[in-house]
Parts: sequence; C-alpha cells; structure tokens
Amino acid sequence: MIREGLRNLVIGGIVGTVGLVTYQITRDLSDDKNLWQPIQAEPSNAMD
Repeated sequence: MIREGLRNLVIGGIVGTVGLVTYQITRDLSDDKNLWQPIQAEPSNAMD
C-alpha cells in the first residue's frame, strides 16, 4: 500500500514537472517580446 502510494507520488511529480516545463517553454516562445519590453522599460524593478 505504501509502495503504491510512493509510485503514484513519483509518477505525479514527473508528470507535473514535464507539464510545468512544457508550459514554461510554450509561454516563453509565444510571449518572448512581451517579456522583455517591461523589463527594459522599468530597470528599477529588474534590480530588485
């Protein structure tokens, strides 16, 4: 019972990590220009 719970936890963690990385990459690719413009416009926030 414990072993099955651990296996589900590991599988869930792997799936979650892959999903998170995929989401991050697709968001970076689609919003590449939108991400950089606010940083350049407000250098004081980038320093914090």
